[in-house]
Amino acid sequence: YVSVPIIRSMDGGGILVELGHGIRGLVPANHLFDKAQASGKGGSSYRSKVRAEKFRVGNKIDVRCLQVDEDARRCILTAKKALLQSDSDDPITEYSNIEAEKIATGFITRVDRSGVTVTFYNNVYGKATARRLAEELGVEDPTTNYHVGDVIRARVVSCHRYKLELSLNTSIADDGGINKGPSKTGTKLEPGSVLPAKCMKIVQLFDSRLRDDGVSFIPGYAVVTIKAKHLNIDDEGQSVDCKIPFDQILDAYDTDATTSAEGLDKMARRVLKVGKKINQAAVVIFSGKDGTSGKIAMPVVSLRPAMVKTAKLIAESEEGTTKVSLPSPVSSLYQGAIVQGYCTRLDPRHGAFIRFLNGLTGLIPKLKGGLDVNLFDTVLCRISALDVTSGSRPKILLKRLRSIEGVDSRKQTSDEKEIDIKVDEIVGDVRVENVNFARATATLIGDKYKGAKVRARIHFTMAVQPSTPRMPLKQPVADDNDDTDSHTDASKAKITSHHPFHKWSSGDVLHHVKCVAVENRNGTLHIELSVTEDSSKAKPSKKGKKGGASGENNPGPTFASEASHLPTGTAISGVITRVCSQNRGVWIHVCPGTTGFVSGMELSDDIDILNNLKQYYKVGGVLSCSVMEKRGRINKKNQQEDEQAEQIIYASALHFHGNKNQSGKRPAGKLVIGRINRSMKPQHAPALMLELRGGYEARCDITELDEMDEWENMPLGRLDSSVIGSASSTPQHKEKNSQGAIVTDESADDNDDGDEDSIMSDEEEDAVAGGSDYPTGKYVRCRVLPGFKSASAIEVSLRESRLDGDLEDDEAPEPKEMVHAYVINTNKKGCFVRLSRFVEGRIILKELADGFLPDPAAMFPQGRLVIGKVKEVRHLPKDTKKGKKYTTKVTVDLDMRESTLLEDEDKITYDDIKIGEKYKGTVTRVEPYGVFVRLENSEMTGLAHLSECSDNYIKNLTDLYDPGDLVKALVIKKDEEQNRFGLSLKASHFEDDSDSDDDDESTSSSESGSDDEADDALNDVLVSDAEDSDVVDSDDENFASKLAAKMKGGNNDDDDDDDEISSDEGSSSSSDGDDDDDSSSSDDNDEVDENRPTAMDTDVGFNWGSKLKSTDAKGDDGDGSSDSDSSDDSDDDDNDEIDKAGKSSHKARKKAAARRKEEKEISARESALADGTADSNPETSADFERLLAADPNASENWIRYMAYHLSLADIDSARNVANRAFDRIEFRQEDEKLNVWTALLTLEFKYGTPKTQQATIDRASQHNNPKKVYLRVCEMLEREVDGSVASSNSAHTHDAAVARADELFLKMCKKFKSKKTVWIAHLKYLLKSARHEEAHALLKRAMQSLPDYKHVETMSKFAQLEFEHGSPERARTIYGTLIEKHPKRLDLLFVYVDKEVKHGELAAARDIFMNV
Repeated sequence: YVSVPIIRSMDGGGILVELGHGIRGLVPANHLFDKAQASGKGGSSYRSKVRAEKFRVGNKIDVRCLQVDEDARRCILTAKKALLQSDSDDPITEYSNIEAEKIATGFITRVDRSGVTVTFYNNVYGKATARRLAEELGVEDPTTNYHVGDVIRARVVSCHRYKLELSLNTSIADDGGINKGPSKTGTKLEPGSVLPAKCMKIVQLFDSRLRDDGVSFIPGYAVVTIKAKHLNIDDEGQSVDCKIPFDQILDAYDTDATTSAEGLDKMARRVLKVGKKINQAAVVIFSGKDGTSGKIAMPVVSLRPAMVKTAKLIAESEEGTTKVSLPSPVSSLYQGAIVQGYCTRLDPRHGAFIRFLNGLTGLIPKLKGGLDVNLFDTVLCRISALDVTSGSRPKILLKRLRSIEGVDSRKQTSDEKEIDIKVDEIVGDVRVENVNFARATATLIGDKYKGAKVRARIHFTMAVQPSTPRMPLKQPVADDNDDTDSHTDASKAKITSHHPFHKWSSGDVLHHVKCVAVENRNGTLHIELSVTEDSSKAKPSKKGKKGGASGENNPGPTFASEASHLPTGTAISGVITRVCSQNRGVWIHVCPGTTGFVSGMELSDDIDILNNLKQYYKVGGVLSCSVMEKRGRINKKNQQEDEQAEQIIYASALHFHGNKNQSGKRPAGKLVIGRINRSMKPQHAPALMLELRGGYEARCDITELDEMDEWENMPLGRLDSSVIGSASSTPQHKEKNSQGAIVTDESADDNDDGDEDSIMSDEEEDAVAGGSDYPTGKYVRCRVLPGFKSASAIEVSLRESRLDGDLEDDEAPEPKEMVHAYVINTNKKGCFVRLSRFVEGRIILKELADGFLPDPAAMFPQGRLVIGKVKEVRHLPKDTKKGKKYTTKVTVDLDMRESTLLEDEDKITYDDIKIGEKYKGTVTRVEPYGVFVRLENSEMTGLAHLSECSDNYIKNLTDLYDPGDLVKALVIKKDEEQNRFGLSLKASHFEDDSDSDDDDESTSSSESGSDDEADDALNDVLVSDAEDSDVVDSDDENFASKLAAKMKGGNNDDDDDDDEISSDEGSSSSSDGDDDDDSSSSDDNDEVDENRPTAMDTDVGFNWGSKLKSTDAKGDDGDGSSDSDSSDDSDDDDNDEIDKAGKSSHKARKKAAARRKEEKEISARESALADGTADSNPETSADFERLLAADPNASENWIRYMAYHLSLADIDSARNVANRAFDRIEFRQEDEKLNVWTALLTLEFKYGTPKTQQATIDRASQHNNPKKVYLRVCEMLEREVDGSVASSNSAHTHDAAVARADELFLKMCKKFKSKKTVWIAHLKYLLKSARHEEAHALLKRAMQSLPDYKHVETMSKFAQLEFEHGSPERARTIYGTLIEKHPKRLDLLFVYVDKEVKHGELAAARDIFMNV
């Protein structure tokens, strides 16, 4: 359809055109242009501009009909120019009309790893398989070469009904071999036939698979295709497919390839690439036809160089003239014949099975060394026994041959030359044969070397010339995978642009080459060559000549048979073979057989370079340096040099450039560069250990890391001494191994970096890494300080003021000054802290906090920053602590209690206390011999002896005083020698005080109207025998549970006791009405004694005494009241019997009261059980057990049961309840179990130790989704941080909570780095804490760790958090970028608008809709 008008532009990017009257067609967005949407920068905006101009409503365009849906009355069109201009006469519209070899134009509708789907007209589509693309076009990955929407021409291969097979290779000529007769000059696919190089193209790779035993495996294979022109076959097809097993690539395999399928696949995929041709010859080892079974399979070929060489010799020689043969089942074998095959299987019972051509197999018995053969190795054998009568295939016993002279039956020339090549002789021109990372093999092409048995090679260090560019690079270059650490062999390492062999290739000719070493091995000369400046490959470029000043000073190649032949100071050139992790240094090769190491501090004096060695020093790059004197390592105790270590030299690039290494320790005031080494055991901890140039140790005290006003908590992190020990010993052993491994010439330093962290566990790595500001391997500038005389480490400082030249020591603090300090150690003697290098202090345990600390050592670990007030300062004499490495000049006593830090007035001291003065105080301890009272506004505590506690006799002080009671005390004596003073608490001392009535009720002053009656009542209380069975003994093992039960029932007991007293009084007065007041008072006091709580204030006697007095005044009303509480006649009868048996009996009254109380409780329990309220509000263990028996899967009941035990201070029982819940709750109820685990974690974080907390987290992670567990724990710690901010706790408590939360959040993100939920939780925590910079840094880490498809959701969540807790402007920027990048994500748009509305920006929300 030509020039049809556009009538509408659709939302999805398509357009609607009018084909005729009332007939409309849709052109989808992907059919407007020939090519798919550009993915490059700016492609989207350019395409939008073109679309807006070309496909504007009203414009006319040409279209072509793709598909018509009559039922839906819909027509799909295309505006692609390539489709409009092609196949106008004969397009593909039906499967039935398609013919083979037809070429048509279509568009790609699907691309994946299996191939490309091409669609034509009327929804007719076909597929070009990935295998065909690789075979015909060499396409390795279709997804990188083709894109959905592209217009493409395809050739029809075949069409069967609705299955259309296509080929994208349309460049085949008419006579290009289609239906062409077979070539009769090629190679026959017979066992032993040699296939020429570059005739096989790899089209598919199949991985190895395990056998049924789960241990052994079947090697994978590559499918290759061979063109018919290379074969002598009768088939008229274009090609033949063959198979190359992964065990047929090399003559020998390493251990990884023979022991694991993954290792073999990895090795094979490194050398075999889909779509590539094989550049070496091959031999057919299986023809595809099994002579015994008659089955036909895919032919198998082998790339083993030894077997290919033997096959070539057999093909070139006359039949029977070669000594080595490749036998097959049809070969004529005889005993003594020499055969060649490969080891296909090792059996520990029998030996090695050797496979030959077409499946012929022989055995090397284990008694003949069969188990010494390596799996998949090419083996040369002699037939020792032969049995041809046992079947279609003979049984063969073999004996392995290590080598054989005259294997090639071709006669050796008798006129071979014997030449003599001298060291330093110029051998002339050589031709490069093969190049790998470490060596290049070469052939001497001079006339005098023709016919001579010479093998030549060039080590990569011998290709270095003075004009070769040197490291470091001028500009940093990101890691481009040129590190050889991942390679197992130097020959397989990658040659980069920095390598001396860069641009070398096979066939290059080098001129004026020199011999540097010669060795005669069995008549063959093996020579080592060196490239000179006259060699064509070594001539400097124009750029090099322009700046040749530096090139002239660079040393050329140096050859030494031993490292000892290179004296100290020798200028050498080394090729970098490995850059160590943690910026420890670089390993170099100096010459064949000699390896060197250049530490980081000998490489450069630029901090930026040292902290990014891998960006400035590249593997294969050349480094100029000088040989250094061999010296011991830092830890000299384990220094042992073996034979391999002798071949390692230490070199210095700084020494070569004139920066000589200093001898002796650095003087004070010197500015030096140090490398942080957290694996070294700190000296005089806490301190940061560093390595200095020259092998010296340096120590930076924790107080010298930063300026005093910028000190941070735990700057070095937590580091356990056990971790330090293990981390400090293992690295040197590891490094020694790595040094030994690098000595061999053929090695490419395949071991790991040999650094400290490579052999540590994750926990040790985290411990050694410490704070993020001071990781191992970081280089820093530091100033040398005056050190301790006997210390081995040099004292340095990282403070900015020190770097600017300030070397003065910090001043000692003054008394009562507020200071900051770092914790050194915490033990039973106190908490020891360091204020500066020469000032240390101590805080006794009771002055660490106002309250009780259950575990001071855990709460005050080494390195924690604390604040305290100086109590006393002591300057120590110089001769103190003789023989100690580190001495302290000043010691101080500190007080860290919050009450001390916040107090504004001076406290009362011992000297301020005067005899005869009265003070207010608090009871701190009650003992049988007296009461200890701490005076108000003082730290002084005095003793009030038993005789001074009351004007009356006291039998048990605990009945009168409790810890915490406020009292008034009179100072009656002082002991000047022991700084003690005595107090008196007698009420008679304070009768005349004007404020006696305002004192607390816990003092011994009376509030009764009558002093005499009060004294009598109090006297009766004090001298009672305390026979009450409810008395709780603090030494009882069940003290906590009994105390809780007593506190719980206290209110009910009071009411019952009042009733009992009233009832008993009535019965007493009715029977003994004539008794005097004394007997009545005595009875009343006895009743008080029976019902008195144990830990009650001293005014109990006075209150009850006055109550009893008023009760007596009622007279004879007691008869009726005694029975008012009874509920039935039986109770009345029982009470009457008890009263008659002993009306004045103390025990009878007590039993009656207890019985009534018990009956009331039973009645209440029965009522609760009857109406069901007992289950809704359980009060006893039996109630909870009944609930759990009825519904064991309800986590709420288990958690309430745990809370019940916690209310009784029984933590162990609460833990046991949780463990029972894990066993009782069904495994399907995961959420219920997780709720109980959360309750147990909450319990441990409140009452447990760090060890039990971590153990509980680990257990919970094993039985639940570990991510959910960590999220809940982090949520608890986040609430703890919020609570510490809201409460009035001290700053160090808040810092401790923040440190715990940070540690667990980081651990969670590290453990679940691919989960967006954990990153979002961490981001929310940081933004809520106003730590915006840390949140932004964390977001970058999250984007690096999360998969791409999670980035949009994570960024959206972060923007929402920015709206709530951060910067709304930053949130708008993020949402604007997301919406621009993903215009079809309406969910992002709606969330953005919702956030703007909730933020109160209605105008901004409207603008968003206007811009869409």
